[in-house]
Amino acid sequence: MNLIYQDAVQMAQILQKYAVEIRELKRETFKRKGEMKEQAKRFVENREFAELVGWMKEKVGK
Repeated sequence: MNLIYQDAVQMAQILQKYAVEIRELKRETFKRKGEMKEQAKRFVENREFAELVGWMKEKVGK
């Protein structure tokens, strides 16, 4: 359990370190209105998280 906690803390620290860049990339890449929002919402509603991640990577261009 301690290892899980340590991993969670490490991930949180990395997210905090790059928070500004992550927000900016997200704002530039993912439009909050229209088709992109609906497409992402469908993945979440259908609990298709792997497909959601793949779709997001495709949009970012990785």
